[in-house]
This record gives sequence, structure tokens and C-alpha cells, in this order.
Amino acid sequence: MKKIMWGLIAICLILCSCGSDKRKEESNRGSKEIIVGLQGLSFNDFVEISYRELISRSPELVTEMGLDDTWGLPGNMLNNMSEEYLEETENLQRGILSMLDGYSGTQLIADQLESRAVMEWYLKDVIAGGEYRLNSFQVNHFIIGEPGATELFFSDIQPVRNISEAENYIERLEQVGTKFTQLANGLLLREEAGVILPETSISWTLQNLLKTSVSEPEKTVYYQSLKIKLEKLEIDDESTKKLLELAISACESSVIPGYRILEERLKAQRKIAQGNNGSWSLPKGEDYYKYSLSHHTTADYSPEQIHQMGKNELDRIHAEMKMLFTSLGIDSQQSIEKMYRTLDGRAEIISADKMTETYASIITEAEEYLPELFNTVPEAEVIVKAADSGGYYLPAALDGSRPGMFFATKSSGPFYRMPTLTFHETIPGHHLQLGLANELPVSMFQKGSSFLGYIEGWALYAEELMAESGYYDNNPEGRLGMLQAEAHRAARMVMDTGLHYYKWDLNKAVDFFIDNTGYSRGYGQWEVMRYLIWPGQATAYMTGKLKILELREIYRSTRGDDFNIRDFHTLILEEGASPLNLLDKKVRAAI
Repeated sequence: MKKIMWGLIAICLILCSCGSDKRKEESNRGSKEIIVGLQGLSFNDFVEISYRELISRSPELVTEMGLDDTWGLPGNMLNNMSEEYLEETENLQRGILSMLDGYSGTQLIADQLESRAVMEWYLKDVIAGGEYRLNSFQVNHFIIGEPGATELFFSDIQPVRNISEAENYIERLEQVGTKFTQLANGLLLREEAGVILPETSISWTLQNLLKTSVSEPEKTVYYQSLKIKLEKLEIDDESTKKLLELAISACESSVIPGYRILEERLKAQRKIAQGNNGSWSLPKGEDYYKYSLSHHTTADYSPEQIHQMGKNELDRIHAEMKMLFTSLGIDSQQSIEKMYRTLDGRAEIISADKMTETYASIITEAEEYLPELFNTVPEAEVIVKAADSGGYYLPAALDGSRPGMFFATKSSGPFYRMPTLTFHETIPGHHLQLGLANELPVSMFQKGSSFLGYIEGWALYAEELMAESGYYDNNPEGRLGMLQAEAHRAARMVMDTGLHYYKWDLNKAVDFFIDNTGYSRGYGQWEVMRYLIWPGQATAYMTGKLKILELREIYRSTRGDDFNIRDFHTLILEEGASPLNLLDKKVRAAI
């Protein structure tokens, strides 16, 4: 899973932000005032400044990207989730798109034309998404939802390198109650529109909320995270004590009450939760799902096409799986679940306390392959960090204050599955691609733009790339780990379209997942609920990978004996992320 990365938030600016009363007037400037300030700019300045204006409306995102100091922002505000502010942001997006129309192609050089095309796609996409804002689930059990996203922000994103930043941390703590009240109001608006979380997701989300709502302030992740950060600073005991006392006060007056407000709203909705079995059951459901597919894949695939693509890929993957299981003496006539269960019984198990160092060693192995595959690699470091629910990546901050971070689960597990996840999340996957984007001599818009089909497609392509490079030679178990993960991504395409377009029930989706991937029923239930609350997202992985492979073959056929995979990768990576439709045009134009 990819995951938490500022691009995912950047492309969904319909979930925008604001802040505390401090500097409120500046941060809440109306869209008309901002548009006036953008008039008369050169194209390059317009792109840079308009993007800054949009991103600055999400102060959590600015901090995550490491741009507070660069842009002269206070770094002490949380996102404003009020309906009024979100509508104001949509007005700003429309105004910027209208101004972009004034920069005609005849005025621009080639690089600017490409940047203009990407920015136009981005703005049209987020504006189109505004129509379905109430169909989205801001609050949910998953890591991209609340309260998980806010907890991650304080624990791993908000920097505390000095007393001033510790004070920012506390100021933001004091705003958690307001933010969660706004989220609770959003839940009510969705309820009035006929959009309520599935009952299972509500129950799982309530479990997450209860960890804080009934907790003592000192036991919350907010207090504990600040305590750990302060222990790393060279400040006197009295200052540390005062800061921690302020944190306790903020937890008592803002954080815990905010959790309780959100908890009460969800408890009320759980009593009436019914009928949400996919996008088709929501208001404007069919159009919403088609938008979701376009938004996440950044391409023009119909639900029928994606459904069939997934089935085709599963046929290919299953054929190789059976061949490898047979080579290991495992009966390939059994179900995939039984074959993988047999493999698990033979596998080397890595204990929980050895997980992070084992993942780190795999990263070191992957680095040895890079000179043959890439002309340029990022300078930013990637570290492995243990997490209760791991399997995702957080990009390095642009100011260098935070390295790339791969969050690995704390629990023990078989080694044969670990390399593939490592390649996806770090090298040559997310960390390499996003790290290079951060370091490119391009506009901040090009650095920060995130298009899921490209980004997740690249990470899945990276898994394949390591296999092609010989990593799994003479290692059929590792190759089976990769194939299981690949089957997972192909099955997602079928399940996501099954749930949201073909009206599958949940049991059918779970059974399909188990039958085609070999994972456990419990994991299948978790995954299906993810697809249910995040329509379309799971289809981006395989659609992106297949597009990159298609373009590589076109590039290879035109280059013939002069084909160099390093040059192809440079062509794909050299200007940051792009919608797949535009990436296709770029590569075809280059050849």
C-alpha cells in the first residue's frame, strides 16, 4: 500500500484547510482577493504562486511537505474542515483554472506546455470532484481517514526540533477539538444527504476513537509523541515540564472532547447505518464511481474495462503461481489459499523484533541494483520504522527535516513476502520516485503533484523491475511472494468494480479475494471494507503498471539495439508525476 503521502492529499484539495485564530485573517483570504493577486504574472510565476495559494489552505499538508519556513508560514494551524471553507476553496480552484485559460499555447515553450496540461488536468479533476464531496468518507477506520490521519500528523509529521516548534505542536493540539467538531458536522451533512459509513467501518472507527476518548491525557498518542520528541531536545527540565503540562491541558480541553464529539455522532449513525453496499447505492452513485475511477487511475477506463483487465491479469498470474508451486512439490490442483498455507508452514519466519532490521537489509540489497537501472537516484535517506499497522511510506520533507519513512508492521511474518513490499514502498518504488521528484530542478507544483495511477503504477512496476533484474532467480518462494502481491492488485480491480458497479455483496467480494490471492478471510474482510469506503483507489495500481509497461515496449521497439532502460526511466521520472493520459502523450512524443 502506498501510503500516506502528501500527494494523495494534494490531489484531493477538496479536503482543504485553514487554521487557528492566529493569523486567521491572512490564512482565510477570500478567493477573489487571491485571484486579484495572481493577475499579470508570467506563466512560471502563476503556476508557482497559485499552487502555493492552494496548498497553503492546507497547513497540515504544508508542514508535511516541509514548506513552512520556505513559504513563511507559522506552522501552528490545523486543517479547517468546515463546509464554508471547503466551498471557498472550490471557488479558488475555479478562479485559478479560469486564469490558466488565459495562458495560450502560442505564448509557451515546450516544458511550459506540458506543465500547463498537467495543471489543467489537476484543476479540472478536483473541481469535478467537488460535486461529489459529500459522497466521500472523511471519517473512517483506515489510515487515510480520521482520526488516524490526525494522529499520524502529530506522531510522525509535526516537527519538534526546538521550543518554538514544540509550542506549535501544542497550539495545534488546542485545535483538535475544533477540527473534530467540523468533521462531526460533516458526518451530519452526509447523513442528511443519505451517505453513511458502512456499519462495520463505523464499529472499527469507534474502536480507534475509544483509545483516546476514554484515556488519560498522559496516555494519548498526542502526549506520548510530544514527550518522545522533547526527550531528543537539549532543553532544560523546567521548560520540558511546562510544555508537557500545556500538552495535558490541551488534551483535556480540546483533544479528548473532540474525540467524544466524533464518537457520539458515529454511535448515532451506527443505529441507522444500512444500505451502503457500494457507490451505486449512494446519491449520484453511478456518476460518482466513474469520476472516482478517472480521478484515481488518471485515465479513461470504463468499469467494464477495468473489471476485465483484472481478470486477465489474474489468469496470467495464477498460471505462473501453479508452475512455481509444482516446482516446490506443492500440489497445484489445490486452492490458492491451501497452497500458500503450505508455503507459510515451510517459510522462514522473521520475529517482530527483527522486522525493521530485516527490511533495512533488503533496502541495502536493492540499492546494489540501481546503477544498472537508473541514471539518477535520490540523495534523501529512507529509514524503516515499526508501526502497529504498517505497510506504507511517508515521503521525505522538502526541507530535509525528515527522511523518507517506511512504516513496517511490528508483528512477525514470513520472509518471502518482505522483499516485494520493500521494493514497492522504498527502492526502486515510492522512495526512489518521490525522492527524485523532491530533488528535481522543477516547479513546486511539479514536485508536489501526485497522480495515483502514476505513483502506485510506478511502485508496482518497481516490484516487476526487481524480478526482471534477477532478484528472485533461484528463489521461487520469493517470486511467489511477489506473485501473491500482484494477484492482490489484480483482484482489487475486479472486486472494486464488482462492489461499486456490478453490485456485488460483501461476502462475494471476500470470497473472490481469498480464492484468487490466498490471503486469510480476516485480511480479506479488511481489504474489502477498504475498497468499499475508498472507491476506485485500488484500481490505480495495476492500471498504472500496465501503462508503464506498455510505454516501455513502445520505447524499446523504436530504439531497437539502442534501447537503454536507464534512459526510459529518466523519461518517465524526469519531470515528476503526471496523469497517465498525459504520460502516454509525452512518451509517444519523445519517440
